[in-house]
Amino acid sequence: MDHLKYQLKIMRHSPIRFVIYLIYLSSIWLMGSYLYMKQPLISPMLQSSRFSYYIAVAFSLVTFYSLYRSHQQKTEEVMESTPFHHSTSLMIFMSTIILLWSLIIFFILLATVLFQYYTKDSLIFLILTFSINVLFPIIIFQMIVYLIFKITHRILGFIVYLIVIFITSPLFYSIKISVTSPLLSRIPDAFMNCFRLFYNNGQWAMNLQYGLQLEKPRIINLFLFAFLCLFLIISIRHKICKAISLITALTMIIYGTLPYSYYRLDDEALRHDLRDYGFYDQTMDQSIKKQDTNYSIASYKMNIDIDRYLQADVSMNMHAKEESDVYWLTLSHDYHVKKIVCKDMKNYKINKDHIALYLNRKMKNTNVQIIYEGYHPKYYSNDQSIMLPGFFAWYPFAGKQQLFLEYPDMGEGYNIYNKNKSYYELHLKTRCKTITNLDNTYKGYSDSLTLIGGKIKILSDPIIKNMLVYTSKDKNAPLETYFKDNIKKTNEIIKDVFDLDVHLDQKKIIIVSDDLGRNYSNNDYIIYDDYILTNDALLYSLSIDSTMSYYLNKNTHSSKLAKLYNFSISSLDMKAPYKSIYNELLSSCAEDELKYKDYIKQAVKNVGEEQFIKQSVKMLIEDYSDEEIFKKMQVKTRRDWHGNI
Repeated sequence: MDHLKYQLKIMRHSPIRFVIYLIYLSSIWLMGSYLYMKQPLISPMLQSSRFSYYIAVAFSLVTFYSLYRSHQQKTEEVMESTPFHHSTSLMIFMSTIILLWSLIIFFILLATVLFQYYTKDSLIFLILTFSINVLFPIIIFQMIVYLIFKITHRILGFIVYLIVIFITSPLFYSIKISVTSPLLSRIPDAFMNCFRLFYNNGQWAMNLQYGLQLEKPRIINLFLFAFLCLFLIISIRHKICKAISLITALTMIIYGTLPYSYYRLDDEALRHDLRDYGFYDQTMDQSIKKQDTNYSIASYKMNIDIDRYLQADVSMNMHAKEESDVYWLTLSHDYHVKKIVCKDMKNYKINKDHIALYLNRKMKNTNVQIIYEGYHPKYYSNDQSIMLPGFFAWYPFAGKQQLFLEYPDMGEGYNIYNKNKSYYELHLKTRCKTITNLDNTYKGYSDSLTLIGGKIKILSDPIIKNMLVYTSKDKNAPLETYFKDNIKKTNEIIKDVFDLDVHLDQKKIIIVSDDLGRNYSNNDYIIYDDYILTNDALLYSLSIDSTMSYYLNKNTHSSKLAKLYNFSISSLDMKAPYKSIYNELLSSCAEDELKYKDYIKQAVKNVGEEQFIKQSVKMLIEDYSDEEIFKKMQVKTRRDWHGNI
């Protein structure tokens, strides 16, 4: 208390008091008002995390100016006759100011929790997020400023202060130092990770499933950084702490080199998306490639351990359609294969996503064990959250599959039509809430395996398997009911209009964040034999065209007719469904597609609007080409037909 009284007395004779009061009061008023209006809890927590860097810089500027101003005015010399050391007293005063600011903001957030979204988990989330993303980094920043003040050369100290502001800023987070050697690349990454004290602002909306970057390595790094600053402050008077400081700094760098499956929505994520596109561009078909059905896997036994990243030990019973001495598997190139065991194998070769197993002789089946580890920047897997969709080769696919596609007239994206019908037995070791498309024993038959974890709420509902924890809620109607009603309505319309039994209302639904299909086409809504994988935003506005688009894009031919349907079904009018689709089909034909307009008119003249739409849609889904469809409807097509007009 004496330190505070002393600083208030000093401030009466210093213009800096206006700056301190202005920043202090305005930041409380602005942030408090802004946060209180944000709903639900995740919104104010996100904003307070994002702004923490700028608040820390504002407080540090006040501290930095006050320390150097007092030094210039020889305040330290004057205070030798008082019981207080001015720099120490000033730091105590600023720490009190920061603590009061933090308490006010925290209680505003706490009010949001108590009155809007109170659960035990939300309270823990608030305390942890505010401590790690807001309070702790601001305190560390104050410690750094005090250490800089102890640099005797003032110009050098000012330069160091500017460097610290830069290397802890969001701008620094987007910098990537390229090193050809994967091992050596960890060193600059480790150095940069040490200074990533604050929440990393993304270029897209935050991932509700992943949370606010409270990863274990980041928390440990913050504590190590705080201890480093503390030991350096103590070492000013006690030199033995210099050795401890050096050890702490080395520990931070070494710890930072350890791999971890971080997920960030920054420039690096965009760079990886572009690298993925470039990686697949050379071998990518311009239409959807038929699945390699020469091989199948009868059963999987999977031991999955997810902590810093995914570690897998997968045993498979593989079959070939015909006897072969080469078996193919597909596994994303982002994973490192450590070992492959097969008693019938001579050796194996890995080429990008494809693994060739060379056997001793031709045979129809064999048992294979593959041990691998790693992570993907987008489809992440760590102790905090997991996003491993069934269409992504995070586990071995049978055959030589194409993982990335150029969807005609839509753009590029992962191949959501890869299916692996098999019996799955999953033994999972992880640290977060998880669900799969299998039953509660993690065993069963399916055409894929999806593993999701993180900020999710597991439901007992037979259809909706989960919700995202921080999804907005309507008190008058639970979202589960709304989603099921929407799916049921979509299912009925598809049956009535197109005479298709898609059984959407009988499939389980797994809900993930919007990042499932971020930056890519046709990756947001995937229909499997026994479940649907989709993002939460799409379920709010699930439409007929998004469901039909999934089925129509499955056609392996470069189908102009499928493209026209993609444009036309969105204009469906239930008062006159076939007339509305037919008119839109004709109007969607571009100048270089006028032949299609003639073919469609001929087909409708022969079989009628209703039968043309029902039959052509069904045949497209069954993988007929456009030429086969029109010939079936007795349309005279030109001899130069190539499926593209």
